[in-house]
Amino acid sequence: MSEGKISPHEAQELDACFRAEASDLFGHACAVIWGDQALSRDHVQAAFEAAALAWRGLRGRAQEQQHAAALLRWGLDMKEGEIAAVLGIAEKTVSVHLYRLRRKLLLQLGADRPFADDAGEGTSP
Repeated sequence: MSEGKISPHEAQELDACFRAEASDLFGHACAVIWGDQALSRDHVQAAFEAAALAWRGLRGRAQEQQHAAALLRWGLDMKEGEIAAVLGIAEKTVSVHLYRLRRKLLLQLGADRPFADDAGEGTSP
């Protein structure tokens, strides 16, 4: 495979990543760029173009961090600040990882979940 090209499978992964994350990135860009929607769209597009070029190194990185955050929090009962220090990421990032994982788990469980939908850790992005 030539440099700068990704396989069809990697293109599908990148597309899924774009669909899952672009809206949040656009909102963040709008906040940082003071509401300039056109410039925000350009920045999100540029970010995903750069991600496509480096996709082999980036793929699965966030999911691996989410898995580690979940293991440290729910498996070892560590606090979010401790997890952030271990993983070398911001405490807010740990909170977002836990929130997203908890949301995925709740969707998978559906009506069969054995607990109420409470405001526990990882419930706010």
